[in-house]
Amino acid sequence: MRAVGAVLIVVAAGGADPRESLSKPRAVVATRGEVQEGVFSADGKAFLGWVTPLGKDPAAERLKPRPWVLWAAADGAEVARWTGDPTPGFLVPGSSDGTAWPIYLSEPPAFVTRCRLLDLTAGALRDVPGVAGPTESCTRPSYSADRSRMAYSDYAANAGRRTGRVYERTAAGWARVAAVAGENAALSPDGTLVATVGYKPGDRSSLVARLFAVADGRERWAAGVDSYGLHGFTPDGRYVVQADNAGHRFLDVATGRQAVLVANGPRGDARGPGEVAYRAGRVAAVVRPGPSAELVRWDVAAGKEVGRTPVTSVPGRNRTPPFGSPRLAVVRSIRNHPVPGRPGASWSGTGVDVYDPAAADPVARLTLGSPGTVVASPDGGTLAAVGYSSLAFHPLPAAR
Repeated sequence: MRAVGAVLIVVAAGGADPRESLSKPRAVVATRGEVQEGVFSADGKAFLGWVTPLGKDPAAERLKPRPWVLWAAADGAEVARWTGDPTPGFLVPGSSDGTAWPIYLSEPPAFVTRCRLLDLTAGALRDVPGVAGPTESCTRPSYSADRSRMAYSDYAANAGRRTGRVYERTAAGWARVAAVAGENAALSPDGTLVATVGYKPGDRSSLVARLFAVADGRERWAAGVDSYGLHGFTPDGRYVVQADNAGHRFLDVATGRQAVLVANGPRGDARGPGEVAYRAGRVAAVVRPGPSAELVRWDVAAGKEVGRTPVTSVPGRNRTPPFGSPRLAVVRSIRNHPVPGRPGASWSGTGVDVYDPAAADPVARLTLGSPGTVVASPDGGTLAAVGYSSLAFHPLPAAR
């Protein structure tokens, strides 16, 4: 065994061909390039990524300019592709049919970075409802679970006047149904509540997270915070997750009180764990308070930590967004295996443990045939394994 940088590489001994023990994917795509900025659609049925050519492979070189490609997670079939240069990349999961993906683009004549809605299938861009003109933009749109409602905050020059707007899809198009104070507006899964962060009314020195009812625009509660970060609601609608300077704060939707703080250590930290998942009132995260890693679990309703286990985790290999899936994928090792009958030849594989936040033991242990990165889907049913020239979709066991 030898360590290369932060990556644990284990060289296996001879014997049976280890490739026989590889996990069987549902579908494999030959991408002819490395897939970057990969993200699942909101329902987990499709996967979008930016394909960049590798080396001098003529077939890969022909892919320039680099396309964004949407693949179906069920069979790897290409759903749509689009060539463009979003700045930054796709930050908000879109629809699995490719017709609505929020992106940020810098376009003429003003070259201001603006949020637009992209139809990948037609290559058409349209304005976010209520945001038009070459100099107007908004914070990342947030959708209800059925995508019938959308929320975002405008970029008013006066930070104290920034507004969270809520729109509803109607037969005639999108209609505004609410406007509330604050930034980074996030919509609840059922679309009835909207959370924002902003200055405390009458006090420009304090920040508060606020919850409003969409129906009447009334404030339900306000809670003191020290950062503008807002992850949004948990999928069950029970908590608002605020990205505070101390970690991830879980604010109870019913009361506004902090239920638990998910942090890398007892004193908190500047951002909170990057590898973190929530399901049914439980949280699991890979924390790195020092040179080692631990799998830590919390019971949110009880407001306490319920488990802490040392784990081997290769940093930077799990690219699932924080709270982007109910499954936590831990890349435990990258192994070099000799190829039987071919002296000096070897192949690399990646070991991945997949956890449910409610359980101490992994619900799945996978051996992948490429030392790339992994992304877990929002529905928890699929793990995308991104290799240097391939993309594989692995099924995960259903949540119990």
